[in-house]
Amino acid sequence: AQLIAGGLKTKIYVVNLGGFDSHDHQRDGQDPLLLKLSTAISAFQNELKLNALEDRVIGMTFSEFGRRIKSNDSLGTDHGAAAPLFVFGTKVIPGILGDNPVIPANVTGNDNIAMQFDFRQIYASVLKEWFITGEAEIAKTLLKSYSTLPIIEQQSGVETNAPKITTELLQNYPNPSNGSTNVMIRTAAGNVTLRVFDTNGNIVRTLLDGPVSAGEQTLQCDTRGLASGTYIYRLEFNGTSLTKEMVVIR
Repeated sequence: AQLIAGGLKTKIYVVNLGGFDSHDHQRDGQDPLLLKLSTAISAFQNELKLNALEDRVIGMTFSEFGRRIKSNDSLGTDHGAAAPLFVFGTKVIPGILGDNPVIPANVTGNDNIAMQFDFRQIYASVLKEWFITGEAEIAKTLLKSYSTLPIIEQQSGVETNAPKITTELLQNYPNPSNGSTNVMIRTAAGNVTLRVFDTNGNIVRTLLDGPVSAGEQTLQCDTRGLASGTYIYRLEFNGTSLTKEMVVIR
């Protein structure tokens, strides 16, 4: 969350939580892990909300293996075919996809729950509806075409690798600044004004005042000569005004 709020341009982040590959006394080890996962997702979402980034980020869990239906003789389960997968975020359609599995009465420790969805359907859905990737590029990436699922709230249906441009002002980095910091904005083409104000409303820096092309712009802000403290930088574009705080230290 700190990397995203800091303005790093990476589109995909991967965080690992190990310890699930247990085959005995499974609840003793995995109950605390699931609690840790739940707590971490909650903290992550809260941090995104504090930085007004909750609508720009979705999360997804995945595992390299599923589990069998029935416990083995050591109060655990062995590797299996199917597994649940969670997609979370404010732009994710809430609910459960799939039906409750039918478990036979004479199930054994070697039996698997059949997969209802191929995991590549999830990837295809995220690529198409979140990253706005074209069908041809998705098929090339996943080696074949897969049907998508209703996961993302705002489906664009645009077959292009270029994301829809919305006006955005990201958190400066580094923050606090000691001499120089960067501010990234994202707008459509047009006239843009980006200024830095002190807490008395005085303009102390003008980073941009004029026409820009559509897309992302990263502007360097020289903070030398500014007193230590909190400053406000404001983006004005096409009737939209966005502000964020930056901290300067000497």
